[in-house]
Amino acid sequence: MKTRDLIIMTAIGISISFSLLSCSMDPNKRANELYVEASQIIQSLNTSEDGYLKTYESYKKAKQKIELIISKYASSNIAVSLMSNQAKISGLTLKEFRKTETSLSSLAETEQSPLACAVIIASTIENADGKARALANIAAKYAEAGQKEQSAQILSQALETARRLSENSRGLVKKQCIYE
Repeated sequence: MKTRDLIIMTAIGISISFSLLSCSMDPNKRANELYVEASQIIQSLNTSEDGYLKTYESYKKAKQKIELIISKYASSNIAVSLMSNQAKISGLTLKEFRKTETSLSSLAETEQSPLACAVIIASTIENADGKARALANIAAKYAEAGQKEQSAQILSQALETARRLSENSRGLVKKQCIYE
């Protein structure tokens, strides 16, 4: 019986030792490893000739590592440096790095669909009438391609742009009537 108790006590002691060891491990080590991995992914994108879709997928992997550093290893030196914009991820501050996702996502989508590219270009048109017409034409092309949901979404944008144009026109007419 005593041997059995001794084995149990030893197992408990070893278990507690491992628990204490893992709790006392330096968070900087793993955070630094993740930072290096994320930086290497981003650096490889600079020399890669992959399309935007693959680039975006790689970016998301790097972003996961950075977000893990910030969430799980928040007390690490690198997390503090990232949050205070002292450390950069391949030349980008954390804020810039996060903003990159929107652009990459759009580029990946446009690579897959020329119509998505047309929507992005149409959204830059400053003339409301031209913008509404361009969006309506793109919506028609989506409908022809059988993408009804996308067509409805773009048509909705075209209608909203046309409504704003109509409201602005009414406002101008009212102002002219007041001054005349």
